[in-house]
Amino acid sequence: MPFPSGVPTITLTKDYRRADGTSPHVRLIFVPSSRTVVVSPSLTIEVTPVFLDIATGILSETLASAVSFSYLVTEVVDGKARPGYSITTPASGTVALDSLAPVSPPPVPNVTVVSVQGLKPDASGNITLPASGGAVPTSRVLTAGTGLTGGGDLTTDRTFAVAYGSAAGTAVQGNDTRLTGIPAQIAALATRPTVRRAVIANVSDATMPNTGSSWAAVSGFEIAIPAQVGDDVELLFGAMRSANANALIDTAVIVGSTLVRFGANNTGTPALEGNPAFYTQATFIGHAGEFGFTVASGDLDGGNVRFVIACKSNGSGTLFSSTNYPFRWRAINRGVCN
Repeated sequence: MPFPSGVPTITLTKDYRRADGTSPHVRLIFVPSSRTVVVSPSLTIEVTPVFLDIATGILSETLASAVSFSYLVTEVVDGKARPGYSITTPASGTVALDSLAPVSPPPVPNVTVVSVQGLKPDASGNITLPASGGAVPTSRVLTAGTGLTGGGDLTTDRTFAVAYGSAAGTAVQGNDTRLTGIPAQIAALATRPTVRRAVIANVSDATMPNTGSSWAAVSGFEIAIPAQVGDDVELLFGAMRSANANALIDTAVIVGSTLVRFGANNTGTPALEGNPAFYTQATFIGHAGEFGFTVASGDLDGGNVRFVIACKSNGSGTLFSSTNYPFRWRAINRGVCN
């Protein structure tokens, strides 16, 4: 867009082409020393920086000008910036850019301080601030909180220190003897399993009672363990029985005189033939496993879980529990089940 009528201009030229006739890519930036040019008493125009991209290698650009008007020139040739320089343009005409000798850039204008915090400069231009000017008053006080000592006003350097001791409001050091017992105290609070174990080794082995078609507890075989609702309990046993298909055996939980939970299926209903590990068989091998469950309210009898041996028998069959063939079992309460 052409300049308005009457604006003084100058056309700058420069040939950037190489000796072999090729043209580099040139980017030029002209930053005016003043943002305005007074054309006449009734016309002042704003002058802004000029950015040019030259692909032909030939510069020919018209810029606003005036007597003693200057530009800061930046040349970037094939992506490499050359040192910037300032030029003073003639009032008009066409002139080669390289013919204009670099000049010093316009001086930075002076900054005059009028006042600081309402204080004006003296005859020498100095402003003397009071001792507390721009700073925290020395009357301010730093107070030591709980567990600290030190502090004070700001008339000098102040420090804080940790207050160690055994009284309230003091801190404990790492070598305090009170700390040495903490691991043991924590261990004491940890959940430990409760264990009950027994060995039944009578003079003679136990003969299964005649229970008809019902299941009943075998006298002399009971082990109880303290428990509460939510505890994880289990029973493990090691024993031997005689081969007799008319005697079925299982582990069970009893409340009063009622069998409430059977080990074979962990329910209140007995399995068809009791614990498979106790079943009389010729073609299979039984392996006894643990009988475990999470205690429910119906499993408790006076704050205990009572484990028994239950049977359904016609009055025959032997559960070995003598000196030569002892019956061994163990009940465990591991605490609240997560």
